[in-house]
Amino acid sequence: MLTVLNPIRLTAAEHRRAQRGVTSTELLVACVVLTSAMTFVMPLVVKQQRVMLQSAEYRLALDEVENQLERLSLLSLKQLQREINEIEPSPFIRERLHGIELKGQLEPVDLGYRLSVRLAWDQAGRHEAPLTLHTWIAPTDERLSGRTLPDKPSTDGGNEEQAE
Repeated sequence: MLTVLNPIRLTAAEHRRAQRGVTSTELLVACVVLTSAMTFVMPLVVKQQRVMLQSAEYRLALDEVENQLERLSLLSLKQLQREINEIEPSPFIRERLHGIELKGQLEPVDLGYRLSVRLAWDQAGRHEAPLTLHTWIAPTDERLSGRTLPDKPSTDGGNEEQAE
């Protein structure tokens, strides 16, 4: 037989005993909900921290490549060729990125030269796909009047006379 307790007729001790059961149930439900939420949220928080760190590293690397590219693009051709062979990352970036590799390349193209700067560091996929920026240097620039780089190799194997 089910007995319904009337809260008005309960003594103080009976009222506390009835409330203790409700409080325990509420506490158990709250713990289950909190544990479920933490199980779902904590991996997201960890992933978000990793993404923030990778974004900060990428921004630092991008600044370094931009600075190097700007510095190199202001040099004369002779200085540029020497600096590309001796290119070094700044001490600031060496402290913050590990396994850093900085490379420069100057290639003749149809309308001048293409200057490329590549930066790779110890981050997943960065050695296979380094951060790369390019700038083009027009041959009409005073800096490049004494063009010393070899011309762009022809794509037809040097058979220009046969094509006529």
